[in-house]
Amino acid sequence: MKCVTNQDCTSAAAPVCNLSTNTCVARPSCVGLAATCGPSGNADCCATGSVPGGTFYRNYDGVSAGSAGMSFPATVSSFKLDTYEITVGRFRKFVAAYSQNMIAAGAGKNPNNPSDPGWDVANNSCLGARLAACGAGRGESAPDLPAWRRRS
Repeated sequence: MKCVTNQDCTSAAAPVCNLSTNTCVARPSCVGLAATCGPSGNADCCATGSVPGGTFYRNYDGVSAGSAGMSFPATVSSFKLDTYEITVGRFRKFVAAYSQNMIAAGAGKNPNNPSDPGWDVANNSCLGARLAACGAGRGESAPDLPAWRRRS
């Protein structure tokens, strides 16, 4: 099947759109990965579930007394969420399969925001093996940055 986004790929076996070939493929980090997740240890570790989109009120939990009310609405699109946390093995496979050219120009563009340009391929040089060098050039080893942004 030809695809343009992951939403075009409806098969559980091939849920990812390869933007270079416009074909639906298996997640690179899941190929050959043993089914060892879940309470019985035999579920697909790459299983995903659908989260329905909708509108919610960012400052209203529907329970707390004195809530500010139903203002500040936000609407989110439906999306898929991994059932299980990412394992070290799966992350290693992702890193091994990663290439600087796997993100096409404009990928990730918000369809509800006409001014969102999506991915800028000028950032590709900061991906993969060059990530540490790009981070250092941007001062990302500074101790005042959040831990997830610091280089180790």
